[in-house]
Formats: sequence, structure tokens, C-alpha cells
Amino acid sequence: MTKALARVTALKNEYRSLVYILLVLTLIYFPFADKAFTVDDTLFLKAAEQILVDPLDFYGGEANWFGEPSTQYIVNENPPLVSYLSAAVASVFGFNEFALHTFFFLVLVLSTIGIYRLGRQFGCNPVSTTLIAILTPVFLVHGTNVMSDSTLLMFWIWGLVFWLNGIKTDSPKWFFLAGLSVTLGILTKYTCVFLLPLMIVSGVWQYRKPGWWLVAIFIPLIAMLGYEYYTHTLYGIGLFFKAFIYASEESPGELVDYFDHTLIGLAFLGGCFPVALLLGPLSGGRLFKQFTFIFTAGVLALTFYQGGIGEHSFVSDDGTNFSLIIQFWVFSLAGFCLVMACIKELSNGLDHDSVFLLLWFFGIFVFASYLNWTINARSFILLVPAVGILLSRRLEQWGVGGGKFKTIIAGSMIGFAGLVAVAAVYADYVWSNMARTAAREITARFDDPRRLFFQGHWGFQFYMEKAGALPMDFESVDYKKGELVVVPKNNTSVRGLPPVFVYVGQVKYSHNSIVATMSPAGSSGFYSSILGPIPYIFEKPRDEIYLFYQRR
Repeated sequence: MTKALARVTALKNEYRSLVYILLVLTLIYFPFADKAFTVDDTLFLKAAEQILVDPLDFYGGEANWFGEPSTQYIVNENPPLVSYLSAAVASVFGFNEFALHTFFFLVLVLSTIGIYRLGRQFGCNPVSTTLIAILTPVFLVHGTNVMSDSTLLMFWIWGLVFWLNGIKTDSPKWFFLAGLSVTLGILTKYTCVFLLPLMIVSGVWQYRKPGWWLVAIFIPLIAMLGYEYYTHTLYGIGLFFKAFIYASEESPGELVDYFDHTLIGLAFLGGCFPVALLLGPLSGGRLFKQFTFIFTAGVLALTFYQGGIGEHSFVSDDGTNFSLIIQFWVFSLAGFCLVMACIKELSNGLDHDSVFLLLWFFGIFVFASYLNWTINARSFILLVPAVGILLSRRLEQWGVGGGKFKTIIAGSMIGFAGLVAVAAVYADYVWSNMARTAAREITARFDDPRRLFFQGHWGFQFYMEKAGALPMDFESVDYKKGELVVVPKNNTSVRGLPPVFVYVGQVKYSHNSIVATMSPAGSSGFYSSILGPIPYIFEKPRDEIYLFYQRR
């Protein structure tokens, strides 16, 4: 009886902690639940609109995404599951920001519960594991979007939870659920396929022979072949392999490119998980300090010597951008601390969990830094649970839990990292909402917005098209006298106009944030390192400028 009561008490305490964590997540999330659709949200919502018209032809609609009309299966490099989910919500509430963000908040809740479970399964403190994982810019910023990244993370996490349950119990039902979860993840975003080699290594390590564990591998493989066959039949090309060819087009080709990609990859890694800079050194020994000193000196010397990294310069007409150099170094150092924390797992011996974490961490880092078409924060989102587990282990090794003082110090650092994450979320919220405000105010000036054209896409395209304006077709010359073109300066797919268009004015929108997530002038590019070598930068963002040109 005493044992039963103790077990009930332990369960109550465990779930009480989880409820408190979910309450914190709720309080952080819902002030941003009316965030404007942004970046690639537009593509997923276009597919959702098409699904409402023809559910079986999910990418059959038209989209002008690169400056000329094209069918969606040409421009969309993602599978359609998230668009189906958005279409289901929109069929009831319309394409309403608050409704869609509320639905995707449930995805974050399930991810949080899954991370808590993973913490238990890897023998860590689940509370510290979960807080370290979710109070990060990459988890929270992407959680306020309606793209596929957060949903991918959810299926990845639960695929692992079910897989580890199967390994522990040798029950076929868990392997079946793991395979189903990975399949749904692949239909959300193709990169979920990277979980399959991890599971194969884990299965071979555990069983050394075929068994029920192969069910978790075969279900996603069969589904992938079926999807590839269906899309090839529907569109004349298999979309799975098309996406991987696209992702590899911009991968580095020369040795110097790999070096630059490594440092930028570390900077993005550290920016996604700034908590690593605060917690990583706590359990570091003398060797850690030596390597950190060498890395720090090397990065600073290199940035001053080169005057930049990759195609990004730290020097302009205004002089050397010391703020960018320092922040690049800080984020790179945070990423380096994570790498060292992962390598330190080897000191625990080559057991199943250490090898699994090692392969998980470096597999995603290699893809995000070298194999993807650009380095961006979303590519690191699959490391959210791994970082929580790794740093939680480091805290336990440092002695957190055994003494009140160390627990307070660690909790304060996690809380401070959470404030950095919220600052990044707020900055992205303000930046995204500006595009919505600009589109609505600009189109409101015209009685007939169909005579108004625009360049650029992202969220600006979504709201301009909803108001009736048309995306500019760069291949067309059929523009009438007096027609206007709006050109956002901070956007993509923006080109110069022919001489028949003359500049007639501009409008500006000012930020009230201290962080910039997408600022070519500030050299930050949360969604693509093409804009900058770090995911966000602490400085007042530049004005968002929209230029007007008129056909003579």
C-alpha cells in the first residue's frame, strides 16, 4: 500500500511539473497568436486553398513565387500534410491567423509533452530537459508560424518516444506507432527521413538481427515509394527526390566554402540555442577551457583578418561593424559549446544512448550546415530535444539537484536564455506584422487594387493578393500606362524594373524592437543565411521601405 501511494504521489508531482511547463508555454505563446502569416507560410496556405478546391490534386494550383506564374508542384519543395491540416482549420474558420496559430499551438503542446517523455527515457531530469529545449528561439519562433517545421518536430519526437518504448518492451505495437509517426513526419517535411538511419543503427545495436523493429523502418519506406509513385503519376515527377536535388544545389563546393559554412553553421546553431553558452561551460573541464580559448582566439582573428565570413562583410563605408563581429563570435561560441557537450558524451562510454545522441546531433548539423540549399534556423529545429537532453546531462554532471545554489544558478541561466528567445519571437512578430500592415494600407489607397502590381513574396504576397493586387510577372511586358508596382526592399524575388517605370515615392514602417531576425542591412537572416551570417542580431532594426514605380 505504501509503495502504491508513493507511486501515485510521484506521478502527481511529475504531471504537476509538466502542467506548469505547459502553462509557461501558453503565457509565452498567446500574446503572439495573431501574428501575420510570414515567409513560406504563404506557400503552405496556397496549397491549403488548392486542397479545399481539389483534395487529391494538392499542388495543382498556380503560384507566382519566383516572378512568373507556375504550378505549385514546381515551386513548393515540401510534402502536403501541413497544408491539409491548415485546410481543415480554414474550412471552419477561414484563413484566420488566430485560429490557425491556436491549432498549431496544440502541435507545440504535443512536442513539449514528447520532450518531457524523452528526458525520462534518456535518464535525464525531464523538467530541465524540457525547459532547456522549449525556451529557445528556434522552437518558439517557428512555433508561431504555420509552416511545416514545428509539426515535423512533433512527429520526430513521438517517433522517437514510440521507438524507445519498443526497444524497452520489444512490443510490436510501439514499432508500428514509431513507423506511423515517422511516415507522417516525412509527409510533413522530407527531412524526417533522417530519423530512419538513426533507428536502423539503434535497432542493429540492440538486436543484432531482424525482428519486429524493422516494422518501424518498412512502413515509412513503403509510404515514401507510394508518395513518389502518386506524385509522379499526378505531376510527371516524383516530388520526394526533386526536393532533395533542390536542397543540394547550393551546398558548398570548395574547401574554403566548407570552412565558411562550418562557422556560419556554428553561429546559427548557437543562435538557435543560446542557452548553450550559459550552461555548456558549467561542466567543462580543463580541456574544454583550452579548446574554447583556441576557438575564441581563432574566430576573432579570422573575422578581423578576412573582414567577413563567406559572402558577408563585416566592413562597410561606415567602418568595421564591431557589433556584428562580437555577436557572430558569441553565437559561434555557443554553437561550439554544444559541439563540445556532444563530444563529451563519449566520456560516458559508447553506450546506446550516447552513440544515438552523437549521430543525431552531428547528422542534423552536417545537413543544416553543408547539404541544405541555405543555412537557416528551421534546419536546426530537429535538434531541440537533443540539446535539452545533452545540456540536462551536463547540469547533472555539474551537480544540479544535489545543491540548492547550483540549481538556482542553472534555473536563472535557463530563464535568461528564455528571455532571449522571447525577444527573438517578438522581433519576428513585429517584422511579420509590418508586411501585413503595409499590404493593407497600400492596397486601401486604390479603388481598384487589380491595377496594382508588386514584387517580392513571403507574407507580403499573401496579403497583397488577398486585397486584389497582382504579383509582377517578369516575363510579361503587358503593363498599361499609369499602373503602379510596389517593391519591398527587404524581401526576395525582387528585380530591377525596365526604364518605362519611374520612381514616384515610398513609404516607411519603423520597428519598435531591439532585435532583428531578417535584416540584410543588419546582417541577420533567421530564415536564410543569404541575408546574414547569424539568425538574429541585437540592434534596432532598420525601417521597412516600400518603393512605388509607375508605368509611363
